[in-house]
Amino acid sequence: MSQIGYYRYKINPTIDIDIDFSINYELAATKSVIVKEWCDNDKLIKYLNKDGQYRFFAFNRFWESNDKPKELGRSNKIITSLLTSKSSEDILGYKNERILTLMAHDISQDELTVLSDLWTSPRVLMYVGDHITFSENDWIQVSIKAKNNLTRIKKSNYTDIIVDITLPEWYTISML
Repeated sequence: MSQIGYYRYKINPTIDIDIDFSINYELAATKSVIVKEWCDNDKLIKYLNKDGQYRFFAFNRFWESNDKPKELGRSNKIITSLLTSKSSEDILGYKNERILTLMAHDISQDELTVLSDLWTSPRVLMYVGDHITFSENDWIQVSIKAKNNLTRIKKSNYTDIIVDITLPEWYTISML
């Protein structure tokens, strides 16, 4: 199979299927598409795999959000009246580190092999759009950390995956 160029197919499969790639009407390769159920409460992750192509993975609706706000500082305020003044300082604002803990249940060994590129990917993006459009502006770059170790499992067994996603600092509201 030729190494130059990309093959792009836009399909919306509802069942697991195999896609045949042909060059000059000759079968060059066959790739499998694994369909996972997905709803609006799921968190969709897009990442670059080892071949330089984007892969998508939907973590389920059982996710949690943890905020770690930090005060940026305070400024002194001139007090003009002791009766009406409430404080001698103004808060400049907060910066927040938001960490989402995402879970995926019943991951097979084949899916685990494909998903293992997530931890070594140079670019991991999370979908924050309205589930109507999937434009480039609907994705934000995040950092990822594994909560549990990836281990090989028996072919007929399934495992759960838990990851921590840290949203960028600019994605939260701050005064500065």
